[in-house]
Amino acid sequence: MRCTYCNEECSPTREHVWPECFLERVGKTGQNFAHYSPKSGLVHGADYIVRDVCATCNNIKLSVLDLYFCALYDHYFHEPKGSDAVVEFFYDFDLLYARC
Repeated sequence: MRCTYCNEECSPTREHVWPECFLERVGKTGQNFAHYSPKSGLVHGADYIVRDVCATCNNIKLSVLDLYFCALYDHYFHEPKGSDAVVEFFYDFDLLYARC
């Protein structure tokens, strides 16, 4: 199989879709799993785990993105916004796009 992130041949590892730092922030850790509901604006049960990335991407490259995701969450989304709220969202496209 090929890693979906770097496209190298690999034995895939288990990757949690939601970063642990995010689950800690929303109080869903350990066996409490999470998914986001746009309708309620809340995080609810069911952890998503995929096996589609190599160990290097999972443990190094994607860990950097996990931390970045949590920093964005802290800055923009930690406080609930109303449905009519306007959020000016800035992010590092190069960091999100850089694969190798």
